[in-house]
Amino acid sequence: MSKKNTTMRIIDRQTLIGIALIILIGMTTNGFAQPVISRIEPPVITLGQKNSIKIYGSNLTQVQSWVTTCPLKFELDKSAKSSATVQHLIVTGDRSECAGINLLRGVGKNVATNYFPVATDAVPNRTIAPDKPVDVSRTTPVLSFSGKLSGQQKVILNFTAKKNELIKFEVESVRLGSKLRPALFLMNLKDSQMAWSQPQSRYGGDTYLGLRAPNSGKYRLVLQDQLSKAPAGSVFRIKLGDVDSSVQVFPVAKTHRKPQLLKSKSIADTPPVAGGWQPTLVQKDSLFSGWRPSVISRLRLELDELKLPRQKMTFPMAINGVITKPGERDVYDIRLPGDRKFLTVKVYAAQLRSPLDAVIVVRGDKNQILGQMDDTPNSIDPTVNVNLPAKSKTVSVEISDLLGRGGENFCYRIVLSDEQSPPFQINLDSDHLAIAPGETKSIRVQATRGRYRGPIEIHCKFPGNLNAAKTTIPAGNDSAFLTIRSDGQTIAGFVNIYGSIPGHAYTTRAVTPKPAINVRQQPIWMNSLVTVGTSDLPDFAMRLGPLQKSKYFDYLYTAKITVERRKKFDNKIRLSYLTNQKIKMVKQKNKQVPDPKSTVRLLGAGPELEIAKGQTEKTLFFFCPKPQSATQLLLTGRKLKLKPDAKNPFDNSPASTTEIVTFPK
Repeated sequence: MSKKNTTMRIIDRQTLIGIALIILIGMTTNGFAQPVISRIEPPVITLGQKNSIKIYGSNLTQVQSWVTTCPLKFELDKSAKSSATVQHLIVTGDRSECAGINLLRGVGKNVATNYFPVATDAVPNRTIAPDKPVDVSRTTPVLSFSGKLSGQQKVILNFTAKKNELIKFEVESVRLGSKLRPALFLMNLKDSQMAWSQPQSRYGGDTYLGLRAPNSGKYRLVLQDQLSKAPAGSVFRIKLGDVDSSVQVFPVAKTHRKPQLLKSKSIADTPPVAGGWQPTLVQKDSLFSGWRPSVISRLRLELDELKLPRQKMTFPMAINGVITKPGERDVYDIRLPGDRKFLTVKVYAAQLRSPLDAVIVVRGDKNQILGQMDDTPNSIDPTVNVNLPAKSKTVSVEISDLLGRGGENFCYRIVLSDEQSPPFQINLDSDHLAIAPGETKSIRVQATRGRYRGPIEIHCKFPGNLNAAKTTIPAGNDSAFLTIRSDGQTIAGFVNIYGSIPGHAYTTRAVTPKPAINVRQQPIWMNSLVTVGTSDLPDFAMRLGPLQKSKYFDYLYTAKITVERRKKFDNKIRLSYLTNQKIKMVKQKNKQVPDPKSTVRLLGAGPELEIAKGQTEKTLFFFCPKPQSATQLLLTGRKLKLKPDAKNPFDNSPASTTEIVTFPK
């Protein structure tokens, strides 16, 4: 072996070791391995019957409850052996108004998996093996077949059709987290190809094939990977019959016209909830499948392309329209109310699963271009921010498709606002919460303020026996702590947390950190979901006694903390804290640090912030100069690791238990 090849081998080995370390570190968050879902078999849960599914992945034994965006009941299948890499579950449910592609997630004590799509509907499903022809007997309007492919394997379905009968087939694979590139081929029994289809963007990378049978007789449908190189274990689902999916609702918010349901008889009237987007409901007796369309509550001025007011405009406002034919350009002349200096034009199209690749152009009074945009960094839907010339009276907003396409499903929604930022936005530190019966937990809710500086009410409705205390972010403050208590057995589910202005219509949903999700296009309503799951009681609980002000120092407070140790847990506990106070930063040694003279904090360092082994009581000291209204600390206890290391002996996972310290004004 040459010296060059030996060097390359060493480099390759070192590179592989580095990649392995990166993967290991990426799978480990805050010092512990997160569970990950990689595949679900079969990828279909049929409503109204008992389903056996297998969830593949890693570290799955940490999951204590499974949740989907369609309420279902999950039980561990005791007849099969589950492990960290595969979980055998029994699933039941009959909530067909949530039918379609839903998102499944596992939650455990301080951990949560990625979101993974699963088909959840009432369409009868059958699991089939590749390369074995299957004779199809069409006994229901829609049939479903699922399985998995590898390499050059194919799925072969034999069926009969009458002359001029409309035959429709749809594949769900990419939308179910698979890496298959599905291609369909329709042939007669002489193997003469009659039609074929390849992956389509309208179906999220999956494919659809529909045509009328030229003659009565037998036909053959073949599904395979487009390149005949299907990655091992690529799951698929073929639907045939009166397929009713890949639909859109227009308009997505109620205007003067009645909502038109495009290509769907299954979507039910869905009253939108204030504060953000949500998936539509489905008719209970329908065989709907696929992604449900999204809708939103109307703005103060919600219009469509058929009716624009000739009077004074109010902002924010929305215009709903359709690029109905190729080459069409929709242009709207907007009269500006008063002396406006700024205009934001935001388009929703691809986010609503419209095939429109929108281009937006904004022009002024003299037809000069003030702004134009095709894509934004995180979406192909454009957003244009325009500084308006002085004394502008009108602007024109033009929208078209980048490739000059059009059709009845090329829908869009344009939102116009004269504000550079909304009154405020709400953010959460985490997108999941696991809570044990009888346990109390607190999460921090943060506000990013625009022009509004007043109080913000935080409200939500948790499932089951969970109750949230009334919470307000005080005027001038940017965060508060939402306390949740479980008064009984926790019911797993998804919730939204809202922020609103007291006595005002403005309401917005809290945005969570961007979750890991195994789909090509994340649903528009995903970034505001909080996953709630069940958990065992933590190894210890903390209770803080009354806060006492020092007689000798104005800004010093003391309180006694009591620790209830459970399960024979007697190790050390490390205390840390967060504050809802707006922190003032000062410069020290060329660095910006919190001002020690004005920052609320827990005093001490090292052993002073630890509860010793076996200790059940400790006096804590707090520094709080000039408390603002509802100044609080969220006190967190973390336990010693089972196998502590010298550099970081304490568990860095999310808080085992929390307590809130409220200072008097």
